[in-house]
Amino acid sequence: MTIFCIQIQPDLAPTLAIDALKTYVEDAAKQLPFVSRSGAIDGDKTEDGPYLNLMFETDQPSELWDWIVESVLEDETFGDSVSQCAMVICTETEDWDEYLLLYHFDETVEIDSLEDA
Repeated sequence: MTIFCIQIQPDLAPTLAIDALKTYVEDAAKQLPFVSRSGAIDGDKTEDGPYLNLMFETDQPSELWDWIVESVLEDETFGDSVSQCAMVICTETEDWDEYLLLYHFDETVEIDSLEDA
């Protein structure tokens, strides 16, 4: 099983309608046949500000990654804002010791490819 996390840092995109994004992603994930489990975790990193982790579990990582790109990062409504404040990581371990960074709002950060898994 592969776990994906889309971490949103809303302070980096003040115009992002975070509650609407959360609802959109949660509702969509329930309809995706390749997502076995999903959820959202709101938090507040003391020095880095608030965050929202949108979590997904799948046995079809390529299909889920394609959906994240097309339906979240490139979405007409949310894509511009999300691309300014999101990171996408995935792992096959629950403790996140080994993970791939698939997307980062800072284009200077080196990212991995899903094929690196």
